[in-house]
Amino acid sequence: MKPLSWLSSWLFKYKWYILLGLVGSLGAGVLVRAVAYLSGDAINSIAGKNLQNVPWICLQGLVVYLVIGICQYFSAYFLPRASNGMGMEMRRLLFSRLINSPLTLFAHRRVGDLMSRVIVDVKVIEDSIPSAIEKLVASPIIAFFLTVGLFLLNWRLALFSVLTFPLMAFLIDKAGKKMKRIQIEIQRRLAELNTALENSLAFIKEIKVLCAESFENQRFIELTARTFGSIMRGVRLRALLSPSIQFAGAVGVIALILFATWQIARGANFDIGKLTQFVILLSTVYQNVRGLGEGVVVFQQALGAGSRLIELLELSSVSERKEGEKLTPFAKELSFENVSFAYDETRVLEGINLSLRKGEIIAIVGPSGVGKTTLVDLVPRFYDPIEGRVIFDGRDIREADVLSLRQQVAIVSQEPFLFAGTIRENLSYPEEVSEEEMKEALEEVALWDFIASLPRGLDTVIGERGVTLSAGQRQKLAIARALLRKPAILILDEATANLDSSAEQHLLRHISQGRYTVILVAHRLSTARIADKIIVLNEGRVAEEGTHEELLKKGGLYATLYKMQMGSDEGTHRENT
Repeated sequence: MKPLSWLSSWLFKYKWYILLGLVGSLGAGVLVRAVAYLSGDAINSIAGKNLQNVPWICLQGLVVYLVIGICQYFSAYFLPRASNGMGMEMRRLLFSRLINSPLTLFAHRRVGDLMSRVIVDVKVIEDSIPSAIEKLVASPIIAFFLTVGLFLLNWRLALFSVLTFPLMAFLIDKAGKKMKRIQIEIQRRLAELNTALENSLAFIKEIKVLCAESFENQRFIELTARTFGSIMRGVRLRALLSPSIQFAGAVGVIALILFATWQIARGANFDIGKLTQFVILLSTVYQNVRGLGEGVVVFQQALGAGSRLIELLELSSVSERKEGEKLTPFAKELSFENVSFAYDETRVLEGINLSLRKGEIIAIVGPSGVGKTTLVDLVPRFYDPIEGRVIFDGRDIREADVLSLRQQVAIVSQEPFLFAGTIRENLSYPEEVSEEEMKEALEEVALWDFIASLPRGLDTVIGERGVTLSAGQRQKLAIARALLRKPAILILDEATANLDSSAEQHLLRHISQGRYTVILVAHRLSTARIADKIIVLNEGRVAEEGTHEELLKKGGLYATLYKMQMGSDEGTHRENT
C-alpha cells in the first residue's frame, strides 16, 4: 500500500471532523462580511443622526460574533481532532512496519533516528495538518469571496487593492520552497540529537568507566547548537514572511488611500459607511492572504517531515512475515545444507553443512568474528542465506510461516533483554504464566532461592536492563524466561558467559536432559565439553566437527584453542593465588 493510499484512507476516516472544522473556518471568515456591513451601517446611522438604529445594529453584531465564536470553536476543535487521530494512525503504521521488518533494516539504521521519525516527524505533521487544511483550503476561499465583495462595493478601489497580490504570491512561493529544505535539515538534526541522547543514557556505565563525561557533554552541546541553528533558520524565515506580506498589504492600503484622496479631491462623493466596509473587508482579505502564505510554509514543513516518513515506509516495506504453511512441532532434525551468507558484499559464512537431531546438544566454537552468532541467527530466520537452505524436519524454513518457526525457538544472548519492571513481569513477557511455572523455571537455573530471599520476591523491580541484578543473575533470569516458552530448540549465544564454571555446568546439565534441542555458541571452550557434538568454525567454514575428546585427539584448531584457554586459565589461577 502506497503512502498516498494511506493518507487518503485516513482523510476519509476523519472526513467529518475535517469537514466540520472547515465549515467553522469558512463560516468565521465569511461572516466578516456581515461584520463589515453592520459596521458601515452603524457609521452611516451615527453620521445621519439615525441613532435609534444603533442599538439594533449592535444587537445584530453580538449575534454575528456569537456565531463566529461557535464557528471558531468548530475549527479549533475538529481539525486538531482529525490531525491527532491521523497522527495516531501514522505512529501505529510506522511501529507495525518497523516491528515486522527484517533485522537488516536495523543493521543499517540508528535506533535514535528511527525513534525520531516515529515521534518527532509525526508530531510535526500532526501539528501542521490543522493549520495547513485551514489556511490552504479555507483562506483562499474566504479571500476570493471577500475580494468579490470588494469589487461589488467599488471596482476601481478593488483594482488598486489587488495590485500587490502578485508580489505576495512570489514571496509565498519562495518562502515555501526554502522552508521544505530547512525542515528536512531540522528533522535530521533532531534525529542526531535523539540518537546521541539515547546512546549516552544507554551506555552511561561505559562512559563513566572511560571518564568520557566531558567528551559526551561537549558533543551534546555541539549537536544542540547545530540543531538550534537549523531551527532558528526556520523561525527567521517565518518571522520575515509575515511582515513582508503585511508590508505588501500596506502598499495596497496606501494605494487605496491615495486613490480615494484623489477621487475626493476631484469632487467624488464617497459613502463613508461603504468605505468602512471596504477597509474591513480589505484588511480581512490581506489577513487571509497572509494566512495562505503561512499555510504554504507549514505545508512545506509537513512535506519535509513527511519525506523522511515515506523513506522509512519504503525501507520497511518488505515484511519478514512471509505467508506459508505452519510448521508442525519439531520432531526429527535441523540441518544446514551448503549455507552461505553475506552482510552486503562481505561473506561471513561459506558452504556450511551440519545437522542437529532432536534432543541433541551441539556447540559452535571458533575464533572471534568467524560467524558463530550469524549462523544461529539463520535458525529463526532473522536473516536468510544467500545460498543453500536451512531445513526443519525436511522443509526449507523460507517456505514456512515464520511465526510457527519462532514459536519453537528461544534465544538467549550474552546481554539479554530485560526491562525496568518486576521479575514477574520479565518472566511473563510476552504471555502470562503461573507463579508455579515461574518457580520451576527459576529452580532449573538455580535462581529461585535468591529470588525467594528478596523482600518482594517475584515482584522485585530490577531496574533498567536489570541493573540491580548481577550479570550472571541477568543471564539466569533470561534463560528461565526462555524455558517458560517450552521451546523445541534452545539457542544459548554466550548466554552463560557471566557464570562461573561450576554454576555454568550445573545449569547446562539441568537443561540438557533431552527435553530441549540445544545449540550452544561458546567462546569459553569448557562450556562446549557437555555437547554431543562440537562444530569448529574458522574463516566462515566448518573446520572441524566431533566430540570434545575426538577433537583433542585430532590436534587441530580446537585443540590449539583449548590448550591456549587452559594455559590462560592456569596462569590466571597462579596469579590469583
